[in-house]
Amino acid sequence: MGAVLEALNFRALNHATHALFLGEVPGGSAWVAVLGMRFGALCVGMLLALQAGADPLALVLGLSIVMPAAVISAIRNRPPVIDHEPMPAIPPDDPSWDRWSIWRAGEIPAPVEADGELGEEDLG
Repeated sequence: MGAVLEALNFRALNHATHALFLGEVPGGSAWVAVLGMRFGALCVGMLLALQAGADPLALVLGLSIVMPAAVISAIRNRPPVIDHEPMPAIPPDDPSWDRWSIWRAGEIPAPVEADGELGEEDLG
């Protein structure tokens, strides 16, 4: 019974996540509310299963089996590893290193000169 509940929960989470990443569902507080409602429904399902006489240990084992299954599925369905030559590195003394910002992951914009002097906003 636990495996059935967790499979339904995981399937709903998988479907909702795909819809979120494809932009079909808006994120934010509505997303969190739906997540909370789904876990509430999972708790109600667990309580009903326990009231119906389900073994608590079997219920917990069934609920916990989805994580190893998800990891095994991800390993089996991973993309193929392409073995290729690494890209050549830029020499350490190349002047382009001075124009690169690791914080912005891009080139630093050149400061704009106005009347031959740099303004304070251009120095930052």
